[in-house]
Amino acid sequence: MGIVDASPIRRPPRGPVPAHDEQLPAADTPRDLKRPAPSADPPAPVHRDLRILWWVNAVDGLGSQASGLVLPLLLLELGHGPGTAGSLAGVAALTGVVLGPLLAIPADRGRRRRLMTGAAALAALATGALALVCLGRPALWVVVSLAMAERLCAVAYEAASRGALVHLAGVEELPRAAAGMQVGDQVSLIAGPALGGALFQLARPVPFLADALTYAAAALGVRALRTPLDSP
Repeated sequence: MGIVDASPIRRPPRGPVPAHDEQLPAADTPRDLKRPAPSADPPAPVHRDLRILWWVNAVDGLGSQASGLVLPLLLLELGHGPGTAGSLAGVAALTGVVLGPLLAIPADRGRRRRLMTGAAALAALATGALALVCLGRPALWVVVSLAMAERLCAVAYEAASRGALVHLAGVEELPRAAAGMQVGDQVSLIAGPALGGALFQLARPVPFLADALTYAAAALGVRALRTPLDSP
């Protein structure tokens, strides 16, 4: 009598049996691990006209800071007292504060390019004339008139140039564009007085002549902009 195997009969599992070359499904993994890490997009290149406006702003500010420091020194050298020099500096600063918002109105009404070009050209003429009269001993009213004309044109140009950023940069680029303008302002604020003092040591008209050249360069730079700056 044989021995009977009492172990249960093992039946094959239901369903198709995977072949040897097929791989079993891997264990579930988080979806974030399966996705590749997102690559950071490179920053967009700076627009050509925006770079021109940055350089124009920096060069113009450098000349203005240089001549602004020298003007009180010129008055002192011509024999006027410190009170006269201080009063002229205060009036020039007050002119920018009061007339700045008013001069921005025609720029916002569609005359921005014309205002920037005309203001830079007139400022170049005023500082160039101031450089010529400095060859002699000009009267006080001549110096004050030319200095105030230059300051008025500078305020008009600055008011129009700040609004030009909206036309040269998109909404996402505006912080970067404004930062570039601020960098130019800070560099001119630091280097301008040192440059003006060095040029004044050479001759009295040299700082004002340099400022006239920077205004002429600003007018040419604005003319070179291809982007429309005037609002409809």
